[in-house]
Amino acid sequence: MNRIYRKVWNKSLGQLVVASELATGDSAGTRCGEDGSGLRRRILVTAVSVLLFGMAAPLALAQSVEVGGNADCEVLPGGVPTADSCVVDGSASATGSNSVAVGALSVASGTTAVALGYFAEATAGYATALGGLSLASGFNSTAVGNATAATGSNSLAVGSDSLASGAASVAVGQGSLATGVNSVAVGGTGAFATEASGDFSTAVGGAAWSPGFNSTALGNFAEALADNSVALGGDSVADREDTVSVGSAGSERQIVNVAAGTEDTDAVNLAQLEEATASTQYFQATGADEAYALGEESTAAGSGAYAEADYSTAVGAGSSAYGVGASAFGTGSTAEGQFATASGYGAVAEGGSSTAVGGTLYYEDPVTGDVLLDQTTTAAGDGASAFGAGAQATGAFSSASGAAATAEGLQSTAAGYSSAAGGDYSTAAGGFSSAAGYASSALGYGSEAADYATAVGVLASASGAGSVAVGEFSVASGAESVAVGGTAFLGFIPAEATGSNASAFGAGAGATADRATALGSLAWSAAADSVAVGYNAYASTAGSVALGTDSLADRAGTVSVGRAGGERQIANVAAGTEATDAVNLAQLDEVAAVADETSQYFQGSGAGSASAGGNDAVAAGSNANASGNGSTAVGAGSLASNAGASAIGSGAQATALSSTAAGNNARAQAANTAAFGSGALATQTASTALGSNAQAISNWSTAVGMQAQGRAAGATAVGRAAIVQNGATNAVAIGHGSIANQADTVSIGTGGAAGPAGAPAERRLVNLADGVDDTDAVNVGQLNEVAEVAEETSNYFQATGAGSALVDGDESLAAGSGATAEGDYATAVGSAAMALAEGASAFGSGAFALGEFGTAVGYNASAAGLGTVALGAYSTAAGELATAVGAESSADGETAASLGYAADASGDYATAVGGYATASGFNSTALGNFSEASGSNSLAVGSDSVAGGDDSVAVGQGAQASGFNSVAVGGSGFFGLLPTEAAGDYSTAVGGAAYAGGFNSTVLGNFAEAYGDDTVVLGSDAVATADGSVALGQGSVADRENSVSVGGAGAERQIANVAAGTEGTDAVNLDQLAEATQYN
Repeated sequence: MNRIYRKVWNKSLGQLVVASELATGDSAGTRCGEDGSGLRRRILVTAVSVLLFGMAAPLALAQSVEVGGNADCEVLPGGVPTADSCVVDGSASATGSNSVAVGALSVASGTTAVALGYFAEATAGYATALGGLSLASGFNSTAVGNATAATGSNSLAVGSDSLASGAASVAVGQGSLATGVNSVAVGGTGAFATEASGDFSTAVGGAAWSPGFNSTALGNFAEALADNSVALGGDSVADREDTVSVGSAGSERQIVNVAAGTEDTDAVNLAQLEEATASTQYFQATGADEAYALGEESTAAGSGAYAEADYSTAVGAGSSAYGVGASAFGTGSTAEGQFATASGYGAVAEGGSSTAVGGTLYYEDPVTGDVLLDQTTTAAGDGASAFGAGAQATGAFSSASGAAATAEGLQSTAAGYSSAAGGDYSTAAGGFSSAAGYASSALGYGSEAADYATAVGVLASASGAGSVAVGEFSVASGAESVAVGGTAFLGFIPAEATGSNASAFGAGAGATADRATALGSLAWSAAADSVAVGYNAYASTAGSVALGTDSLADRAGTVSVGRAGGERQIANVAAGTEATDAVNLAQLDEVAAVADETSQYFQGSGAGSASAGGNDAVAAGSNANASGNGSTAVGAGSLASNAGASAIGSGAQATALSSTAAGNNARAQAANTAAFGSGALATQTASTALGSNAQAISNWSTAVGMQAQGRAAGATAVGRAAIVQNGATNAVAIGHGSIANQADTVSIGTGGAAGPAGAPAERRLVNLADGVDDTDAVNVGQLNEVAEVAEETSNYFQATGAGSALVDGDESLAAGSGATAEGDYATAVGSAAMALAEGASAFGSGAFALGEFGTAVGYNASAAGLGTVALGAYSTAAGELATAVGAESSADGETAASLGYAADASGDYATAVGGYATASGFNSTALGNFSEASGSNSLAVGSDSVAGGDDSVAVGQGAQASGFNSVAVGGSGFFGLLPTEAAGDYSTAVGGAAYAGGFNSTVLGNFAEAYGDDTVVLGSDAVATADGSVALGQGSVADRENSVSVGGAGAERQIANVAAGTEGTDAVNLDQLAEATQYN
C-alpha cells in the first residue's frame, strides 16, 4: 500500500491538500463540459481532499482521520496542515494493521483495510469501503457508493445500495445485486434490480437477471434463466441450457454481420446457409425419433419418417411410404400403394397410383364438446384421388374432392362437402349430393340419383332407374322418367314424374302415371299415356290429351282444348288428306253439297248411307265408305280410304295402301298393314295385328293374340297380352303376358315385371335339340358340359351401352360401348373411350389418349402429347411428357405437371399444384390454391401467392414476388389486405406484410419496409427509405444513405457483444475504449 504523500495545490479549493504521490499539482484542472478520461479518478482524489481538510478551517476541524499501526495523530488549531500530519476527532476506528478509516463512525478493522465515509466499514483483510454506510466485509472486497455492500471475498460493489455477496462477484450500478460466485451485475434498479444470482453469471442492463449457472444476460430486462445460457438484448429470455437468445417468444431478433464460420462450432452466416441448403430448399424438422430410408434411392425426412420401398419418399413426422415410388408428405401420412401419393396430416393413399391430398377432418360440438367429425383423407382404390380434409376415394380410379367427400364406385367422382358417389361411373357434385346408382349423376346441393339417373338442382331427386330430374326439389321417381322445372305455389309443389317413362316439364308440373306427359307450370297428367300441355292443364284419363291453360281431358282417348264452360275453337286447320285427319269447315260444306248426288250400290240397315267413291270400290253397310280405288268397306261405319284397302266389320278402318282391317273397330293405318280382330290396330308399315285389341304399332311389327302388342320395329308378340316394348327392335315375346324389352331378344315370360294375372315370370323351353351352329340355342345338357369348364374360368368384366368396341392394333384392348383402341399396345376402357396411338391408354367414359404412350384417366380426360398423363374428369395433358391430375386440370407445357382442380401448368417444365393453381412461366412452380407462377424459373407456394418475376420466389398466403430474382416469404397482414411483397429486382421480403420495393433490398420482419436500393431491414415495423441504408430492430428507421440504424428518434438501442475491432473500419467495444482511455 502506498503510504507516501505530498502536498499539492488544489486550484478549485484555493489551498494546499495532502495527496498521494501519484497526484500532480500542475494540472490546469477540468472544467465543466470538458472530456477527460481520468475524470472518475480525479473526482475521488478531490473527495478525499475535501474530507481531510475541508474547504475552510472550520470544516477541516469537523472531520476525523485515524491511521492504523498505532501511529500518533495530532489535532491542529489551524486550517493549513504541516507535513505528514493528520486530523482526527476520535469517532473513526482503524484497528487493522496498515488500515485507514476516514469519516465519522467509519471502521477499518481488517488488515490493510480502507474505510472512507460516514459509517463506512472495511472489516476484512484488504477490504475497501468508500461511501456513507458502505460495507466491505469480504476478503479483498471493495464497496464504492452510499450503502453499498461487498460481502463476498474478492468482490466489488459500485453504486448506491449495490450488493456483491458472492465470492469474486462484481455489482455495478445503483441497487445492482451480484450474489452468485464470480457473478457480475452491471446496471441499476427501477421496479426490478439488476441481479446476477447464478454462480459465474453476468447480468448487464436495467433489471437484467442471470439466475442460471454460468449464464449471461445483456440488456434491459434480459433474463438468462438456464445454466450456461446467454440472453442478448432488451427483454431477451434464455430459458434453455447452453443456448444464446437474442429475443423472446414473440419478440425475436436477427443476428447480422456474421463472418463466415471456419470451424465446426462456428456460427454460419446466411451466405453459407444458402450455399449449404441450395439443394435441400429450406428443410427443418423436430422430434425424437430417427428417420429411415430403406429402399434404393428413397428419402425419409422428419421424426420417425419411414421410406421402405425403392424410390419412395416420406416427409413429415411419422410419415410412411411403403410402395415402390410412393410419396408421403405430412405428419402421420401413409402411402401404401405403388406410386401412391399422400399429402397432409394423417392422409392415406392405399391404392396403386392413388393420390390423397388433405389433412384430418376434425370438429367438436362447441357446446357439448362431442366429436362430430373425425376422418382422415384416404385414397384406397387404384388410381383413386382424394382432395380435401377427410375426403375418401375408395373406388378404383375414383375422385373425391372436398371435405368429407366420398367416391366409392369405380371411376366415380364426388365434389363438394359430404358429397357421395357410391355407384360405378357415378358423379356427385355439390354439398351433400349423392350419386348412389350405377352411372348416375347428381349435381347440386342435396341432390340424389339412382342407376343411370341424372339429378340437377338443389335437393333434386332422380330415384327411378334412368330418370332425369332438373330443378330445385324436382322429383323423377319413375323408371326412365323426366322431371324438369322448379317449384310452384311458394315452393310447395315441385316438378315430379312418378310414373314409368313419365315426363313433367315446368314448375310444379306432374306426370304421375306411366308414360304420362305434363308440359307447363302446374300441368298435370294423372293417367297412363295421358298428355297435359299448358298452365294448370289436367289430363285425368288414359290416353287423353289436355291442350291449353286450364284444359281438362277427362275421357279416355280424347283430346281436349278446354273444359266445360271454357271451350275453345281449333282454328287454321288445313284440309285433311288422310282418313284420320281433322277436316275443316270448308271440307264439310263440300261433302254436304255432293252427298245427294252420290250413287248408292249397296245398302244395309241403319240410318246412314254407304259410299263407294273409288273406282271398282265396294261399300256395304250403314255409313260404309270405300273411297279408294279397288277398296272394300263392309260393315256399319267401315272405312276403306286408300287403293286396295279392305275394311270388314263395324267401324273397321283400312286407310292406307293395300291395308286390311277385319273386325269390329279394327284399324289398319299404314301401307301393307293388317288388323284382324275386334279393336285390332296396325299403324305402321307392313305391321300385322291379329287378335282382339292386338296392336302392331311399329314398322314390320307383328302382334298375335288378345291384347298382344308389338311396339318396336320388327317386333313379334305372340300370346295374350304379350308385349314387345318400345326400343326392343326385332325382339320376340311368346306366351301369355311375356314381355320383351331389349332389342334382338326372345322373351317367353314377364321377367318379373308387372303383367296380367297368371302370366309367369319365366317359362321353360322344352324338347330342345342340341344346338349345332354358332347361333343355335343350347339345351341344359350342353350347358352342364360347359358349366364344368366355366367353374375354372374367372369373369371380371362387364359393360353396358349400344355401341361396339373397336380394336385395330397388335395386343390392344377396347372395353366399353363405343370404345376404340387403334394403336399397337393401346388400351381403351370405358364408354366412347379412345386410345389412338401406340401404347396409348384411355380409361373412363369419353377419355381420349392421342399421344404415343399417353394415359388419360377420367371422364372426358385427354392425353394428347407423347408420354402424357391426364387423370381426372376433363383433365388435359397436351405437352410432351406432361402430367395433369385433377378434374379440369391442364398441363400444356413440355414436361409440365398440374395437380388439383382446374390446376394449369402451361409453361414448359412448369408445375402447378392446388385448386386453380397456375404455372405459366418456363420451369415455374405454383403450389397452393389460386397460386400463380408466371415468371421463368419462378416458385409460388401458398394460396393466392404470386411469383411474377423471372427467378422469383413467393412463399405464404398472398405473398407476391414481382421483381427479377426476388423472394417474398410470409402471409398477408392487416386483415389480409397487405401481402408480403418483393417488388424490386433481387429483393427479399420475409415476414407478414413485409415489403421490399428497392433494387437489391432485403426485409425481414412483420410490416417491415424497404424503399431504397441496396437496403436491409431487420425487425418488425422497421423502415429503410434511403439507398444503401440498414435498419436493425423493431421500429428502427434508416433514412440516411449508407447508414445503419438500430432504432428511431426517441427509441435508440445499444449494440452489445461487439468483438474487439482489428481493422480501421471495425467497431470497437467498451473494453477497447477503456483501455485506450485509462491514462487520459
